[in-house]
Amino acid sequence: MLREVAAWREGEAQTNDRPVGWVLKDPAVLEIARTMPRDAAAISRVRGAGGISGSALKRLAGAISAGIEAEPIKTPREPSSDVIRRVATASELASVLLRIRCNEADLAPELVATRGELERFVEGIVTDDVDGHPLAAGWRNALVGAELRALVNGQITIAALATAPYLEIIRR
Repeated sequence: MLREVAAWREGEAQTNDRPVGWVLKDPAVLEIARTMPRDAAAISRVRGAGGISGSALKRLAGAISAGIEAEPIKTPREPSSDVIRRVATASELASVLLRIRCNEADLAPELVATRGELERFVEGIVTDDVDGHPLAAGWRNALVGAELRALVNGQITIAALATAPYLEIIRR
């Protein structure tokens, strides 16, 4: 339900070139998803939803109907403790490699990948599911993504040096 109502709000915002919060604020979206009002009158009684116009109200009612009929979203399985430990260890090394490549390219690492994105990418490498990740394609992959795969898969190592650049990447 929440997915359908949020998608309706996003569509309305794009159509009207407005921020999503101007279409319907988050608490109202959550309340609609929780209460599942079945008609326009019931939707209008939801706090924060009273200002929705007639045509938008009909589209929202359609989104609610679609949400009622939709299959529940399946939650992903929690990774095993071995995967969690491997990801934690590999993420630390991946962070070092990311910094090395970003320093060489004179880029801030945060512009290439945030800590969370990096950890999700490493988890994707470990679980063989990196499809659609920004580090898996394009310039990010060319800069560091391919090497991150090699690092996590044990094909390269990182060594500390006494002189600049202070780190060396060694192919195994």
